[in-house]
Amino acid sequence: MIDSFYEGKNVFLTGCTGFVGKVLLEKILYSLPRINKVYVLIRTKKGSSTEERFKKEIFDSLCFDRLRAREPNFDEFMKEKLVPIAGDMLKDGLDLSPEDFQELTQNVNIIINSAASVDFNQRLDMALQINTFGSLRVLALGKACRNLISYVQVSTAYVNCDKRGWVDEKFYPLQTNPRALLAELVAIPIEEIERRTPGIIGSYPNTYTFTKNLAEQLIALERENLPICVVRPSIIGASWKEPVPGWIDSVSAAATFYLAGGLGLLRVTVGKKNYVGDQIPVDIVINSIIAASVFLCKPGQIYAMHAGSSARNPITWISVTNIVQAYWRKNPSEKAFGICNFRFVENPKVYEMVRFFQRKLPIWAFTKYAQITKSPGLLKQAGRFNKFLSREKLISDSFSYFTCNEWVFSTQHSVDMMKIMTEEERQTFDLDIAKMDWRLYLSNFTYGLQRFILKEYVDTPVSEHSRDLVLDYRGSKYFSDVNWSLSHGEIFKITSFKEMKGLILNSQRVQSVIKELNAKDLKDKIDHSYRAKSIINKMLCDMRMPMVRFFGWALRKIWRRLYEKIVVDQNSLNMLKEYRSDSDGPLVLIPSHRSYLDFLIVSYVLFSYDIRVPYIAAAEEFKNIRIINHLLKMTGAFFIRRKVQGDPLYAAILTEYMHNLLKEQQIVEFFIEGTRSRTGKTLHPKFGLLSICTEAFFDKKVPNVNFVPVTINYERVLEGETFPFELLGEEKVKESLSRIMKSSKIINTNLGKIFFEIGKPISLKDYIKTVDLDPYNNKDHRDIINRNLGYDIVYQIQDLIMVMPTSIVASVMLMHRRKVLEDELIAKSEWIRDEIKARGYKVGMNDGSGQGAVRNAVHHLSQALTHKKDLFEPSVMMKTDYKNILLMSYYRNALYHIFSMESVCACALFSFGQKLAWEEGINQTRVMEEIRFLSSILASEFISRENSTKETAFLATLENMKKRGFIEEIGDKFRIKKTGELGITFLCSLLWPIIDSYWVTLMFTLALYTRKNLTPEKVIQSIQWFAENMYEERMLGFYEACSLENMKNAVKSYEMMGVIQKTERNGATVIELTEKYADEASVQELVDHVGNFRKATLTGIVTPKEELRRLLISEFPEMPKL
Repeated sequence: MIDSFYEGKNVFLTGCTGFVGKVLLEKILYSLPRINKVYVLIRTKKGSSTEERFKKEIFDSLCFDRLRAREPNFDEFMKEKLVPIAGDMLKDGLDLSPEDFQELTQNVNIIINSAASVDFNQRLDMALQINTFGSLRVLALGKACRNLISYVQVSTAYVNCDKRGWVDEKFYPLQTNPRALLAELVAIPIEEIERRTPGIIGSYPNTYTFTKNLAEQLIALERENLPICVVRPSIIGASWKEPVPGWIDSVSAAATFYLAGGLGLLRVTVGKKNYVGDQIPVDIVINSIIAASVFLCKPGQIYAMHAGSSARNPITWISVTNIVQAYWRKNPSEKAFGICNFRFVENPKVYEMVRFFQRKLPIWAFTKYAQITKSPGLLKQAGRFNKFLSREKLISDSFSYFTCNEWVFSTQHSVDMMKIMTEEERQTFDLDIAKMDWRLYLSNFTYGLQRFILKEYVDTPVSEHSRDLVLDYRGSKYFSDVNWSLSHGEIFKITSFKEMKGLILNSQRVQSVIKELNAKDLKDKIDHSYRAKSIINKMLCDMRMPMVRFFGWALRKIWRRLYEKIVVDQNSLNMLKEYRSDSDGPLVLIPSHRSYLDFLIVSYVLFSYDIRVPYIAAAEEFKNIRIINHLLKMTGAFFIRRKVQGDPLYAAILTEYMHNLLKEQQIVEFFIEGTRSRTGKTLHPKFGLLSICTEAFFDKKVPNVNFVPVTINYERVLEGETFPFELLGEEKVKESLSRIMKSSKIINTNLGKIFFEIGKPISLKDYIKTVDLDPYNNKDHRDIINRNLGYDIVYQIQDLIMVMPTSIVASVMLMHRRKVLEDELIAKSEWIRDEIKARGYKVGMNDGSGQGAVRNAVHHLSQALTHKKDLFEPSVMMKTDYKNILLMSYYRNALYHIFSMESVCACALFSFGQKLAWEEGINQTRVMEEIRFLSSILASEFISRENSTKETAFLATLENMKKRGFIEEIGDKFRIKKTGELGITFLCSLLWPIIDSYWVTLMFTLALYTRKNLTPEKVIQSIQWFAENMYEERMLGFYEACSLENMKNAVKSYEMMGVIQKTERNGATVIELTEKYADEASVQELVDHVGNFRKATLTGIVTPKEELRRLLISEFPEMPKL
């Protein structure tokens, strides 16, 4: 109805150079594109014409960025829709030319007057001119319009601030005649106006509210038969959603208060902290204006409509202060004069006393000292301090009326309009203030002040439906964290350790295994029940709610120190909160595994949302850490061995324990990847614990099992700096209490942001219905289902991954290993961000300028980067620093699953050389042959829904690369586009290091012709040694090719391809070449084929075989020539 109402209509707007008017104009153009024309009244300023002011203040405003993004021909669109009209609200007839007046009166259908002066301290006669006479002049134009169907006057809810408590949406009559009052005011001499103002405005706090009230009264009297609605916003703030969250381009009202407090200018003000402060986002005001013009403008009638929050979503001033201060303390401004620390004082006398001792006295003393010393610098600083002091007083006095009084403004018209609007209209023109999250809104409001007013590049706090658990309410009282921990967390029934031990020990499964083992060891008289008790004592969780609360309290403090943000999706968490496990089956959480902190983060998030904390399958190595092991067991951890094969008693106890937890409807958590990913890539799933969970359903012990994929996305991984050492073959450092105590210094390290994402639960009951298998009676079918289910969970985890700026920056840096200019780093990071989003994945980096995010990422990667002026380069100064390359590779690999198939295609195309790949083009058949070959070799590297060996999947990938402008198809040939050079280079850079690893591994297999006794461990170690030597000799271009994990995957891949095999010899497992590759020439042919995909082929570098021979013979003297 709204769109059809505006279709083909002409609208006249005033106040479009102001904050509200600008957002109104943008919304009309964006959401009502079928409108005919918008006439915009613009006052000519000295030194600039109407057109110049229109272009500078409206046309070029950032407010219209989303419209620019949608309209490819933005300039033409704006010129077609907008008509600037020269005029002046302060002059009779709006100072319109006869031609403009005629055009407006003949064509205008809708008038919206949002022009006003919001200066609270403006002289009365001047405020009257714009707020009262200006409104009457626009009303006169409306009366002259021949086809007017709607007239909206934007006023303020505080026209009735002389009332208290509940305020209705109606016109309260003045005690005097409005016409007579206006005539009296006009007659007052200018020299007397200021002296008489307090007596004139009476109970009104300022000239703004007084003149707006007078304007309303006069419009009601003078309107004749016009269809009018007066929209009364309360305190207007930055945008909630549109045009972007936090949009603001002028400072007034609450924005002044928040900005002055954030800059350290305002420390104390008069106000009642527990009073409700009515504030409203500008976009809800705009939606109210548009909706009111349709539903509340009726011929011959006049309506008043409030746009406020106090009636449906109230918030107190102390809550506002806590949120705003939390933001500024987390993101201090570069322009701040001091820390953000402002508070309310209810008693004006106490306020004056506090201000005297905390502000006036210190500044007075400093000023006197400056005058005595006569230091120019000190005198200048003293002048600044005194100026700040007067500004603080002015701000406090201007705002104190609104913080010392309380109103509740009725918004019944908004509620009624929402009932009339369609669902689509309710989404497009959102009026529902009740669903707005104040923490999110005020954080974005404060962000907007920093981003758009102070012009400082900072990350957006959080998106809609998200919540930052670090940027939380800061308690106004002592022990706020204690109170928080005592009031959060779901209280649920916990089976005691002793009771659970009895249930497991006496279960049929465990007793059967004990009897069987006792029978086998009858001669030795071994009673395996004692061992069963020992296993249970070491394994079982001993959940204690008081300890859970203590952990919640401790982690709340730790996270504030470690992380800038912990962002969660509230909708997903509310879904888990409302989930009924008693009827729908138990939940099993399956998070990604990048850090030891993963399980702590998951438990903390659930505890914060009053969801029961999970029982977590933790690695047995934690069991050996004194004190910590008991703390973990009391907060949800149970310890398990990584391998249980060959120990039926242990397997039976673990299975029985997990089945009991699921039957009790407890939330269970385990890591399907088995171990932390040390490469940054998602690991292939392990099926042990998954099969135990599915078995409980197949054996009908639970009605269902719901698996919930979760990702914890770190900007900087706590233990990430240790992974390169492990990838270079160094022994993993064992965790201990002393090591944990020594590492406590990291508490003061900034680890950036965490994004916590929850996927859609996978119901096992529903999953079974999609396959033609019988897992209830056929155990082989169970294995098939477990394998497919495991990979589907991993696919969901990959889909949920949010790519962080550190991963993007690391990718760019590893493309430019020498150095890169900062501007180029930012530009290419933004390009990669956009490419990731184009493929449907999430990025922890805002649209638009990525400068702030890139600089922040560089800070987090500072250990691995060297910064020289505006140049960045990987920090590799000596051999021991090569680990930094592996660290950068770790972060880069987070992108691998997004671009893996495209990278294979890019490397295959690149392998044909400059002439064919870039100029002549390559036949599709030949391209697909090389793609199939390369993808078959790298099969162990892929975890993809698409079968990486299917030709259709790669044809679809090539088609997508065409759409992205990387390649082009000429007849039956593909070639790389000149404009696609960046894209192709980026894609190849992801895969070239892995190809080098596979090539080096294949090169090393030549040694197996003479060495027949190499164990798998020795082979891996030797390949890595060989690769490092080749890198030192500059025969490898990528140090990450020396990664131990890459070598393991390569050996596994060549074993699957039938190049090598494992054989038992003299009681040991050794690796040797298969019969198919018994001839050295066949291996050399494979080496050459894989080598074609290396970057060396493209740069014209040919690896000298004599050098390779020398390197291999130095380790294996008997090796024949290559």
